[in-house]
Amino acid sequence: MLQYAQHLTDNAGRMVILRMIPPREMSAQSLEKLRREVQEIGALPTLPEIPMRILELIADEKSSMEDISKLVERDPSLTANILKVANSAYYGVRQRVASLKLALAILGFNEIINIVTSISVVRIFPSHGRSASFDRNKFWKHSFGCASAAQMLARELRFETAGVDFVAGLLHDIGKLVMDQYFHPKLREIWSMKEKEGTPLLVAEEQVMGADHAVLGSWLAGSWNLPPVLAESITYHHRPLDVLALPTPSEKPALAAIIHLADILACEPELNFTETAEASQSFGDNLAWKIILAERPDLGRDALERFMGKYEEYREKVSALVLAVS
Repeated sequence: MLQYAQHLTDNAGRMVILRMIPPREMSAQSLEKLRREVQEIGALPTLPEIPMRILELIADEKSSMEDISKLVERDPSLTANILKVANSAYYGVRQRVASLKLALAILGFNEIINIVTSISVVRIFPSHGRSASFDRNKFWKHSFGCASAAQMLARELRFETAGVDFVAGLLHDIGKLVMDQYFHPKLREIWSMKEKEGTPLLVAEEQVMGADHAVLGSWLAGSWNLPPVLAESITYHHRPLDVLALPTPSEKPALAAIIHLADILACEPELNFTETAEASQSFGDNLAWKIILAERPDLGRDALERFMGKYEEYREKVSALVLAVS
């Protein structure tokens, strides 16, 4: 079984090796523990029918814009919100988008899916967390920042991700919201370990919860019946090389690597949420590039620097997207 050293930064910003991770055993044990605890507290949030159906269309190669349009038109409130987002500064459309048909024509199939998913997921969770220490607006800024970075990387790398890159980035940290909503006392303990003892976040989560937020998020994705490739990218966004050890080969092994790198880009001070931002050099030297370079061996250092510069164009518009969706 493949194992690799998990790297995190300590309080001094140094890269440290925490341990060797046997991925499959950890996930199985963690999920079982979480299932027992969730059974004690009640059901997890569920996606409404229309967003659920739309996400199913992502995995359906035969789906069309007409299919999306018919679904969305059943929810006038959702339609209104789509138009609000479509007219936001994030998309920068010069003409006013006044109809769903025009939004589909201008923005395209994948962007409408991204907007619907964004609106639906944000709606599920209350705008305020269990305490002032969990700033949900800041959480969504980081999540949308990661989503934008993932979309940019997938486009620049010319990877066929079937439009799931944005959604995968948006949902990568959804497990943190579940912790705040349903396991708040434990989340406070986790943050205390991180702030007072300097324990890396993932380590504190595993010690207190028995699993980190990525594992919890993947279980939520499973309960929503999201496409397996989405659940996989959430599970492994901190451990992208573990995808190579899966018993069944991944359909899109590069997606977890893209989300991992996008997460680093979205950890700059303006968008960072709870994790210590890694040094900027770790973007270009990250082990996740091994997966990407296997498919794009032509990439050089100049390409990596171009990606970081390109992200600036996306980052500046993230706040506008969060405001429009909220």
